[in-house]
Amino acid sequence: MNAPNADAYLVRDISHYVEGGAWRWAGQHPQMRFFLDTVRHLKFSLDLSITETVFHQTGPMTLSLVINGHPFDRVRYDQPGGQHYEQPVPESLLKAGQENLVEIEPDRVWTSEEDGAKLSIILIRAGFVE
Repeated sequence: MNAPNADAYLVRDISHYVEGGAWRWAGQHPQMRFFLDTVRHLKFSLDLSITETVFHQTGPMTLSLVINGHPFDRVRYDQPGGQHYEQPVPESLLKAGQENLVEIEPDRVWTSEEDGAKLSIILIRAGFVE
């Protein structure tokens, strides 16, 4: 999330401000785009964190992952703190040489009493790996 060109991969509901030099807040409907040369033998990898404040208000959180409009996976987090996710992606969900959209849909968000901002997770790293 702190790469110099990271903003080019952010479609919606992800802060354009890099916090602590390394991470960004995600909102209610975060979406990213990735351009893939190949779609063979790829895994989707995600490093995230759920803060104590968010977890205290939301409780356990389930993230639904959608790739190019197709449900991909659901993962539940029962504890706050740092989390790593990595799963193989079927080639049929991906498009070589084109834009690939990844949506992360949290089942719960924290709403700020100060400004009404809806926040879910902290995004640290996301992408496709071999």
